[in-house]
Order: sequence, then C-alpha cells, then structure tokens
Amino acid sequence: MIVRVAGRYVRLLGHTALLLAALLSAPYASRAETSGASVLVIYDLNDSRTQSLVAALEAEGIAVGLSEVPETVYDGTNPSPNGFSSVIHLNGSTFSQDMPTAGQQALVDFVANGGGFIHSEWNGFELDISGHLQSMTDLTLISRVSGADFEEITLSAAAGQESHSILANLPDPATFCSAHNVGPARTFATDAATVILEDHSGNAAVVVREFGDGRVVGMHHTGNYTFADPLEDATLQQIYIDAVLWTSGVTDPPLPYPANSAAHLDGSDDYVVIGDSSVLDFAAAESFTVEAWVRPWSTQSDLGADTNSIIEKWSGSGGYPYAIRYGNQSGARSGLVWAARYDESNYSEAVSTTVVDDGTFHHVAFVKDGDALRLYVDGVLEDSETDTSAGATANASSFYIGQVGSGAGRLRGSVDDVRVWNIARTQEEIQNALYKTLLGSEEGLTGHWAFNDFTASDLTENMNDGTAQNGAGISASAPVFSSNSAPAPGSGISAQVTEGDTAQITLSGSDSDGDFLSFALESVTSNLGVALTLTDTDPTDNQAIVTYTPLGLKGVDGFEYTVTDGLLTSAPTDVDLDVSLASNSAASLDGVDDYVLIPDDSTVDIASAGEFSLSLWVKTADASNSPRVVSKRESSGDTTGYEVYLDSGDGSVRVLFDPGGGGAVLGVVGSTSVADDTWHHVAFALSGSTAALYIDGVLDGSTTDAGLAGGFASAADLLLGASLTVADTTLAGMVDEVRAWGAARTETQILAVMEYTLTGAESDLVGYWTFDGGTAPDLTLNANDGSLVNGAIVTASSKAFITNTVAPVASDVSTTTSEETPVVITLDATDADGNPLVYTADSILTQTANGRVVVDTDDASSDYGRATYSPFLDFSGVDSFTWNVSDGINTSNTATVT
Repeated sequence: MIVRVAGRYVRLLGHTALLLAALLSAPYASRAETSGASVLVIYDLNDSRTQSLVAALEAEGIAVGLSEVPETVYDGTNPSPNGFSSVIHLNGSTFSQDMPTAGQQALVDFVANGGGFIHSEWNGFELDISGHLQSMTDLTLISRVSGADFEEITLSAAAGQESHSILANLPDPATFCSAHNVGPARTFATDAATVILEDHSGNAAVVVREFGDGRVVGMHHTGNYTFADPLEDATLQQIYIDAVLWTSGVTDPPLPYPANSAAHLDGSDDYVVIGDSSVLDFAAAESFTVEAWVRPWSTQSDLGADTNSIIEKWSGSGGYPYAIRYGNQSGARSGLVWAARYDESNYSEAVSTTVVDDGTFHHVAFVKDGDALRLYVDGVLEDSETDTSAGATANASSFYIGQVGSGAGRLRGSVDDVRVWNIARTQEEIQNALYKTLLGSEEGLTGHWAFNDFTASDLTENMNDGTAQNGAGISASAPVFSSNSAPAPGSGISAQVTEGDTAQITLSGSDSDGDFLSFALESVTSNLGVALTLTDTDPTDNQAIVTYTPLGLKGVDGFEYTVTDGLLTSAPTDVDLDVSLASNSAASLDGVDDYVLIPDDSTVDIASAGEFSLSLWVKTADASNSPRVVSKRESSGDTTGYEVYLDSGDGSVRVLFDPGGGGAVLGVVGSTSVADDTWHHVAFALSGSTAALYIDGVLDGSTTDAGLAGGFASAADLLLGASLTVADTTLAGMVDEVRAWGAARTETQILAVMEYTLTGAESDLVGYWTFDGGTAPDLTLNANDGSLVNGAIVTASSKAFITNTVAPVASDVSTTTSEETPVVITLDATDADGNPLVYTADSILTQTANGRVVVDTDDASSDYGRATYSPFLDFSGVDSFTWNVSDGINTSNTATVT
C-alpha cells in the first residue's frame, strides 16, 4: 500500500525501518542523488542483456531487485512487488509460456494500490495470440495485430505529448534496433491508454495509462527475443529509466495524498477491525442503517466461499445483526451485493440487482425499518424483504470491514465512508448524504469511519476507533465528499383561518446544496392545542402541508417546524396563525359532560295560564341515552319545569312538562327521528291547555290537558345538552339558534323564520342565543347570557341561515263597492329577501269608520293577503283603514286602503 509522507507517496513495506528510511530519503525531484524509486525486474533470462538494463537503472540511483525465479513461475511472493515502487516485466524469450495466475493477480493488485508496471511487446502477443496473461488485461497497453522483423526504429513524440516526462531525456534522433509489435493502443472502458511515442511507421511505440492508483507503461520492442540486444541500447535504457521514475511518482508526481481516501484491502490477509460496542449492536426489533462506499475487484483471491465480506458484525458463529457481502466469481451471485441478518434460526436477506465490480465505487446501504429490510445501491432501492428474525441478533463480536470474524471471506477491493446509524434512514436521507462529509454529530449516527486521516478513526463521540490489520492501507477514493450546508426553513409563513374551517398551510425550506428536505413539527399540536397533521406527498419539492382545524377558539395561534437534509437540521421557525370566528357558529357538545348553562330567569319560565314557545336547531347521531336537548328542572326535590329530549328507541322528540309536587307529568310525543346526524329544527309551543311539537316546521305531535295551564315555573337554570334531573343524559352533538318566546308561536310563524337569523328585537322574543360570538350571549334586551360548561365549545356550524336585511314593503290600495255590498281587497306587499309574508288579524292597524275589515287568515303566508271590507247599512262615500305585514322578523311600512 502507499501513504503520503512529506507531501509525497511512500510505499509501506510493513516494517518500521523501511518506513523510516522512506521518511529520511532525499526528495524525489533530485535525480543526482538517490531518487527514492525502486524497481523489481521480473526476468525471462538473467543474462548479460538483463544485467545491462539493471546496471543502467542503478546508475541513475534507482534501487533494483531481481526476481528470485523467471517470470514463467513467478507467483507474487518471490519476491512480493510490495517492497518496490515499480515493476519491469521481461518475457521476450519465454513468450510461449504463461505466468501463474497468482503472480498476475499480485501485479494487478500492486498497480491498483499505487505501484508502477512496465512491459514490452510480448505481453500483448501472449494476451491476444497465445491466450496467456488473461488476468493482466488491465496492465497490457498495446494490442497485437502482427509483428515486424529486426530493423532500426526511429521514435517521435505523439501529438500533444512532447512534454511528457518519459520523453524528457531522449536523444534526437531517438533510435534503436529491434523487432517490434505492430498494433494500436488497447481500448479500455475507463482510464484510457495514451500513446506518447510513435515509431517511423506510425505504430504505438510507448503507451501510458493510469490504472487504479498506479501507473503503467507499455513498449512495443521485443526485448530478449532477438539478437539485436535492445535492452543494451542506451536509448531504450533511457526510456526504461524515465518510465520507472514516472511510474514511481518521482516525475509528474501524483496529486498530494487525497483529502478523501478509502481503506484498501488485498483480499489475502488485510482487514479493518473495530471492537465490540453496544452502539454498533442491534437486537431483533431495533431499526438501523449500515452504509458504505465499496469498490470490489471482479477477481477475488479468497474463494473459500462464494462470498467476500464488506461489512459485518459476526465472529463466524451465532446470530448477527447485519452483514453486507459481495458475491465473488465462484458463485451464482457474482458481482452482486447482498445484506443479511440472522438470529440462529431465521436468515433474512436482501439482494442487489446491480453489479458492483465494474471498477468504480458504489454506495451500498442496508436498512432495517421495523420488520422491513431494504437494500439500496447508489441511493436506489434494489430489494425490499421482510425481516423474519425474532431471536437474538445482538452479539459480542467485533465489527469487521473486509472479512468475517473467523478470518474467512476476505475482500479484495476498497471500502470508504462506513456509517452506522441507530435509525432507519429514508431513501431521501440516504440520497442527500451520498456525497456529503459528516460532522460525526448527526442524529442517530453511532459510528463513522472515513479513513481520511491515515487511520480508521471513529468520527463520532463514541470513538470506536478501528485498527488496520496485516498491511491494510489507505488509497484514493473516487467519490468526492463535500461539506454539507445546513438547510433553512421558510420565513414569514402565516395564515388567516376561520374557526371551524380546515386550513392547509404550505411549509417550505431551501438548501444551498440542492438537497431534498424533510419536514418535522416541533409538536403535534399548535400553541393553543389544535391537532396538526403533516403531509409530504412529494419529497422532492421541498414543501410540505400542515392541516389545521381550529375548533372553539379564536385569536393568535401558531406552531414551529424544522427542516432537515438528513444530516443537519435547521433551527425551529414559527408559523403564525390568526383564527377568526366563523360568521355562523354553534355550540358543540361532547356527550360526556359538556353543556350550555343559561341562568334561571322568569323569561324562560312557563307561567300559569301563560304562553311560551322555545325552538332550536339540533344535530346528533346518537339517541341511545335519551339525551336532553333542553332541560329546566332541578336535580332533586321539586323537579318542576320542562325538558325536550330524544327517545332512546327511535330518536324521536319528547317534550316533558313537570308540575312538581307529585303531580302528573305531561308531555308531547313526536314521531320523527332526528338522530340521523343532520340538522333538524325542533320547536314546542304552549298555550293554555294545549301543547304542540314541530319538527322542521311541521306539526309532529300535540296534546291538550287542563294540567298544562297550571304553569311550570322553576328555579332551575336552563341547560342545553344536559339535565340536572336525569343523570347520564348529555347530548353528543350541536345546538344552534336557540329562541325563547313569550307567546305561543304558530306553525306558520315557526316555518316562516326558522331558516332566518333574527335581530333580537322581534316582538315577543324573550331570549335568543346564536353562539356566533364565540360564547353564548343573549341577543335580546334581557341579556340573559349563557356560559359554556366543562369544555363545551363554539365552533363553525354547517347549518346555513339566511340573514333578513330588508323589511317588506306594503302598497296603498284603492277600490270601490256598491252600497251595503262587501268587497274582497288584495293587500299588495313585496319582500326583497324573498321571505314569505305573514298576514294576521294584527295586520289591520286601524278599522274603517263606516264599516268592518276582516283579514282572511286561511292563506296567511301567501305572497299577498286578502281582507274583506263590509260597509255599514245605508253608508255611501269614502272610507279607509291602515295595515302592514310581517315577514316573521321585520314589519313593513304602514299602507292605506281607501
């Protein structure tokens, strides 16, 4: 592996002495002194030609080591390339024989980890013609088309490559003698190869490529194949020298050690271990998220099973809370990742559909959310399964990156930015944080290893630092992680809301990073206790809706909310609400203990031989407890008074009159059910010995009894929705437009005004409670105000009423008749509100002097009235009378009939 020391890369050899030697070595820029570069020459023949090349390299200050065996038996351990900065592979005399696969893989790993590699023509020949070196495709830069016999080769810089450092010391002209390859630079899906030198025939002579974290140089000469001895040629030796310096990072050094790095694992014995901790352990029912960036190699070396471990908390036996694994080339899931958990009986897993061994980094997240397991790759949901684990999944195992705790399943590849959360992260949160640098203090984050400080330090306050084992190292990581900016909630959000209405308030937020935002309420209720419901139907528009329905309140209200990008959460911001009362409200009663109390007053008593009417609108769906709609009776002792209640059987209305003193209770029994959750008008009228009940303006029952004339005056308060006399008879519903009259209202009068609001000044009206002011004031001059008891509220009413704003207009009338001949006169009047007009005997204000006028009350609510004028005997001449008409609320002007 390589690390950065004093601003440059240094390859760690696994020994402190070697590391110290690297630290003390001269700067790379000094070619006159020891360059710091070292090269392993893997030879085909260790003859004079090979020794000539070695001598030239050493003369430049490059430390050279020869392989212990020829390239045909090199297996990566004789010796390992990891002690060198670069490798030269010579195979001109052995092109017909393959290198062992282990040796090939060792060289590929070496370069991927930052080493250099230099080859000649025969690598292309073996790969394309002989079928050898198949594991070294990424390190073979020139394709084989054909070959050219021994000739003098003249080299020239490819267009745009004149300043490449490998060409810096070439003589002019640059020539040498050798047979050579004919063919172009090889094509790669990523990290393209670049031709820097061409021969006199336009063939690719020297090609370079950056692969993984390392560098590769390919040459087209045949090395030890011919008798021209090109390895002894000074021009070619100079190319080798500069190729070693370039691949070792001495010339054109790589960028400084990257701010973003990853753990690199060789698949042989490397891994990272973090000690057991409760914050990394999760029981069967606990939710969590485990995520990391991973770049596994398509060719794994540990094939003891068909999986290699990316992350897991498992010692090799017993249950485990999570494991994320990669399918190697030996299994059916080759190239895929899957995440699993196990309770020693039940195994649950989610499997990707995306292949992740394409040489690039992929983000993998494993989420347990309740009984759901979800696997995301690059922020996209790949699989969702049910978690069947019910037994113990928590364990005492360490947390491993790159192997199972037992030492098996070691991963060949890179792992970066490992994060463990004790919450189930949403897809939106995962996507937002893919390329973000965390602070370590994010909510729910219990472990975070970014590998950006040369170590496996835990960046959270839990400080569960890891240890790299057996040479596991740090290398550049492809994903670029930017710092995360805090999101901001919207400002100045306010709303005007009418009590009883449902308002949908749009919340907003912004994020300079362009992240999608999630919204959260600071409380599920507003400042005044109104329930709040948050809905975010489109998580990509950075808006959410709060549903707010204020009932029984007015004034200033509000609530607070925050926004989060999944990493940082904003400070709470206020939403201001101004609640105004509805123009039409009603008393709302909960059926438990709510009621409206109107204090005792003679105006709401029924006097002996008196007349009285009471009406209201009621809405309820439940009559099972015989609920009292109206009650004016004492709780015990003398229970004189009256009540209106609903029959528990069929929901019809009953009116009860109690004379007290043991007298017989009288009443009116209705037949129409009103317990259907719709508004109904209920009215009763008492006149002498007759009582009548009206439902929705229609007579529904009546009774005549001499006892009704005895009076029912009571000292009890008038209650709406409850009874002092009969327990557990509270009303669950709403009441509105309660009216008390000191007269027995007729069916016509009741029907005429029940849909209209009153002014409070109507004749005979002695009490009027509309609840439109948010309380229960009496709108008549009697001012017998009520109060809301035990949480009864005033809220918007769904029952609409018509406001009577214009009085009817009566017109003067003229007519003629013969002496002693009665005449029927049409009383002409209009009403701009369209209200029905009520003609009664009281419509005649002054009688004629010479006759008699009688109003026809058989059609009293017609659009016009009729009166019969009968002149006295022997009268002839001009006579007149005056009249007016009412719409039940307002009275017209006075008109004259002549």
